[in-house]
Amino acid sequence: QFNIDLSEQRANTVINELVARGIDGKRMVAKGFGEDVPVTDNTSPEGKANNRRVEFVKMDTPKI
Repeated sequence: QFNIDLSEQRANTVINELVARGIDGKRMVAKGFGEDVPVTDNTSPEGKANNRRVEFVKMDTPKI
C-alpha cells in the first residue's frame, strides 16, 4: 500500500505542475500503480529507477 500511495503522490505532483504551467486540470487524471505495473525487472537499482515513472496516455474525447 505504501508504494501505491507513493505512486499516486508522484502522479498528482506531475498534474499539479502541469496545472501550474497553464494546462487545464480537468483534462487529466492521475493513477498510481505502485509495483503492480513494472516496465522492467525490479532487482537492480537501474530497474527500480526505470519503474519510477509517469506515463501520459492520450484518451479520445467522446463525440457528442
